[in-house]
Amino acid sequence: MMPSVAPMRRASPARASLTVVQCVLLVLCRAAAVGAAAAGPRLPPGERARAALKVVTELDGACGAETRRRAAFYALHPERFWGDEPCRGVLDRLAADAAAGAGDSVVGLDVGANVGVTLRDVHRCCGGGGGARVEVVAFECNRLNLPILEGAAKEADFPVSIVARAASDVAGREVNFALPSGVDQDGAAFAAATPGNPFGAVAAAPPDGGAPFETVATTTVDAALAARAPAARVAFAKVDVEGHEAAVLRGMRATLPRTRALLVEVSDLARDAGPTPLRDLVEFLDDRGFDVYRVGADCLLPLWGDHYHPIYDKWRYWSNVLAVRRGCSFAADAWASADVSGLDPDLDAAWLGPSGDAS
Repeated sequence: MMPSVAPMRRASPARASLTVVQCVLLVLCRAAAVGAAAAGPRLPPGERARAALKVVTELDGACGAETRRRAAFYALHPERFWGDEPCRGVLDRLAADAAAGAGDSVVGLDVGANVGVTLRDVHRCCGGGGGARVEVVAFECNRLNLPILEGAAKEADFPVSIVARAASDVAGREVNFALPSGVDQDGAAFAAATPGNPFGAVAAAPPDGGAPFETVATTTVDAALAARAPAARVAFAKVDVEGHEAAVLRGMRATLPRTRALLVEVSDLARDAGPTPLRDLVEFLDDRGFDVYRVGADCLLPLWGDHYHPIYDKWRYWSNVLAVRRGCSFAADAWASADVSGLDPDLDAAWLGPSGDAS
């Protein structure tokens, strides 16, 4: 458990519905936050901050004051939580923490390894930069990516094992793997048959509209590690499989108790986690001993237990969550990043109010 922080177990916040007034306020807040003038007239910054606090309080007035403050910050600054770029600082800190405690043999997991560009990040977040003996196990089922991934593994100065199957919750099945075209976060266009296409994903049925797909075999992380490293400690796992993350985690039930930290993508693409993919993922990891945060550019938003706010179910973004094993050396570092005070002066002023007392 984190030093000086009382344990907060999961409560089920009311699944409140947005009123028309709340919808209008949120649209105005979003327009001002992301500069989308077409989404509606801009509110002055101070009024926008007060509106955000009002909405998050009306959605769940029973939640703690700091939870409401963080939820308002999220509503005002969605751009700070979008995409992969905010993860860079977290990965650097995880790597520094792992290096400081390096010394034993550990395993890192790259689930959705694509062409291998994240292998080194997984390695260093396991303490590879500090002398730990680290093997990275990379899961990738796209046959177009495998030759490039194999080349990256050969060039790495650390051992890499490749599992050429789709990680899921059941091993030994044949499933559809869709290969849609698209444009990534950097503006690069990918045709379906382009190696490195980041949009390939397990699909419950052949995709609509004639998008290419093929059949691939599944495994689970538990099964793959049982054959390679049945007792190894997993220092870090990256899970990015375009909406199939919940199934991957269900296939890690035996692995999670010996896992220190995970970085998991959560997005509107989630196909198998129900209508509230973020909440469900948080509850799953909370039950297994992890503190879970939404990763932002300059803060981490706590999500487990009473830290969760219903607005996270209302506004969804392609973003990432960090799960940290309670009691591990990085837990206190992560909690220290949960303070949003000073990040938005207008929100700070609205929070304190005319009397100077917190809302």
